[in-house]
Amino acid sequence: MDAPAIEALYRQYGPLVLGRAVRLLGNQQAADDALQEVFVRVVRGYDAFRKDASPVTWLYRITTNYCLNVLRVGPR
Repeated sequence: MDAPAIEALYRQYGPLVLGRAVRLLGNQQAADDALQEVFVRVVRGYDAFRKDASPVTWLYRITTNYCLNVLRVGPR
């Protein structure tokens, strides 16, 4: 995944990821950290992404799983 594609994905879906993280974590700072971590995971796992699926669904799942883990074990 190249830098312009990452930037476009971040610009388009970053607010969605941040909003979901704020709702789950209840803390702006933790949500900001989650936003960064989610996009790190997006870059690392992009090859596994099924291109026929919606990026919204994929990002929502990554965000939810990350935030639930934070709530369960604490921030990393």
